[in-house]
Amino acid sequence: MSNDSDIEMSVIAKATVPFPLTPGVNLIAAFTLGIRQIFKHPALSGLGLFESSKIFWTSQLTAVYPDPSLTVLRGEDISTIRLFVHDDASPFRTVADYRENSVLDGFSAVGGLWTTLSGIFAILFGGSLFHLITGAKPLSIFGAAHSIAHFPAMRKSIMEHYPKLLVRETDGNRGLLEFLRDHLLDLKILEEPDLEMDEKGSPV
Repeated sequence: MSNDSDIEMSVIAKATVPFPLTPGVNLIAAFTLGIRQIFKHPALSGLGLFESSKIFWTSQLTAVYPDPSLTVLRGEDISTIRLFVHDDASPFRTVADYRENSVLDGFSAVGGLWTTLSGIFAILFGGSLFHLITGAKPLSIFGAAHSIAHFPAMRKSIMEHYPKLLVRETDGNRGLLEFLRDHLLDLKILEEPDLEMDEKGSPV
């Protein structure tokens, strides 16, 4: 019995626990019904996207007794078991397949770890962890670590290499560089009063 006519008997047989009988044994047993739910595509369900399932009935023996009936054939090579439904008002026992983890969960875990490490690295050093690994971009000067250790020396070195970094353009010459400075770059950390500048804008 199932909710899907396409379920093969081999699938139901795999979900049923066999009950062995030895020769010359005559038994009577009570059973209850249960529900079994399996994935239609077990391999694809590992991706976390194809988790449609099939449902069918199963049975479970609850009690087994010697059969006292004299009408049952008996013999050294004859084994019998008679079954009857055990009236049970409790909820059906349901066994369902599920996956605790999937491929998408793995990608999510790796992506979350990478994002966390990249965020911490960007806060401390002001640069991208990916760029550092690939060597595509040097560290930024705006990291939190730079304001703690040797930042005055770093600020002085920057002003020596870029003496006109803090020089503002006149109103008539304001272009791309001024736009970037107004909206994207914060150079206030380079304008500290403890850095003395000469007339040409170079650090003393």
